[in-house]
Amino acid sequence: MPVGYRAGMQGTNVVTKEERVSMMSILRIIVVACVVLFQAGLSPAADESKGIRKESFLAIVEKVLGKDQKVLRIEDREDSPVRGLKQIRVWVESVYGETPILFYATDDGGMVIAGSVFDADGNNLTRKTVGSTKPRTIRLSDMEPNQDYSFGSESAAVKIVLWTGTDVVSLKLFDTLYKIYESNKNKVALYIKFYPTSKADLTLDIHRAIALSCFKGKEFVNGVAYIKGVAPTWGQDVHDVEAWKKARGFADCDGEAVRKDMELAKRLRLPFHQVVFVNGTILIEDVTQENIVRLSGVELD
Repeated sequence: MPVGYRAGMQGTNVVTKEERVSMMSILRIIVVACVVLFQAGLSPAADESKGIRKESFLAIVEKVLGKDQKVLRIEDREDSPVRGLKQIRVWVESVYGETPILFYATDDGGMVIAGSVFDADGNNLTRKTVGSTKPRTIRLSDMEPNQDYSFGSESAAVKIVLWTGTDVVSLKLFDTLYKIYESNKNKVALYIKFYPTSKADLTLDIHRAIALSCFKGKEFVNGVAYIKGVAPTWGQDVHDVEAWKKARGFADCDGEAVRKDMELAKRLRLPFHQVVFVNGTILIEDVTQENIVRLSGVELD
């Protein structure tokens, strides 16, 4: 289950879980101190012979998750760690792909339980058995890569797309991915997409992203270094950025690249935080070379 990005390989800076926005808000239904019971509306005899009717169970799922949550499929009941309960795995659509959630039903089908099961030692058995999200994939062409903000060859075996803002976490992610590219120029291509999403100050993040978009090609690395060095409040006023662009002679970065990427991210329904794709598959684990190798199937130096 995705819990956060770790920026960098061993020996580099680490992005802690606290620095990440929760990737799995749909799992807030989990109840720690108690369980939530729903009448399944079925007679025991009917359940023993046929199991819980899908339409009745789906109505319960909608009450828990909300009608706007798209349910992809519901698996057949299976044994659970608790005697007298069966577990039912429900797959729902999320911004990360297909995500499983476990519900429980009594043997007689009269009750459905939404929540987590713990053993006497405090281990979350629901989390242990629910399974993992199946990551979503988006074709590289659908992410509309911009050659002005890319490194490496289009024929590279590993194509990484970083959707980034200008906050500390985003810049750490860029550093990590750029180091991987630098060590594997014959294997890796790195594409940058502007995705300012800072909850602390979205306006500041957007203005700084526009400034960063002025640095194209190999100069993008210098742009990242510049953004790292500016004062914490620089960019809150758009006039600061405009004056800076005029003084530096930047005439072809009007923010259109940033706006296009933000609109595209909305159409693609990306998570509202920094996102990394490897060969079209979203990376929902820590951003490390090891996980990129695992996802791409290509050994890196």
